[in-house]
Amino acid sequence: VGSSSLWMNCPSGMKRALRQHHRILRHHIETHFGYEVKTIGDAFMISFKDPAAACRFAVDVQQDLINEKWPEELQAETTPIPVKVRIGIHCGELEVEYDEYSGKFDYYGSTVNVASRVEGTAD
Repeated sequence: VGSSSLWMNCPSGMKRALRQHHRILRHHIETHFGYEVKTIGDAFMISFKDPAAACRFAVDVQQDLINEKWPEELQAETTPIPVKVRIGIHCGELEVEYDEYSGKFDYYGSTVNVASRVEGTAD
């Protein structure tokens, strides 16, 4: 949330913060048995076996982001918690295809679209 202006005003701090962000998310993807479908910039697309795991993941990620020690220059640019994320959760049937180029599975369909829209409405 608000990362574009932080990238413009504090690129070195955001570069470090992005590594921290990715470390936190990937730790919780692993501990909640998720599957990292792909990343786009600082956005992750993740799947879980059940909605409860996705919800536990979301809560744990938000707690760790609040408790993380972020680069000082980011804290000078924004609130005391400079890195905030929106997490959209939706469940349903998916279209799954193996992408030979990436070597990973990718997901498509209305379930993915709704999850993206849910994420976009979060504040």
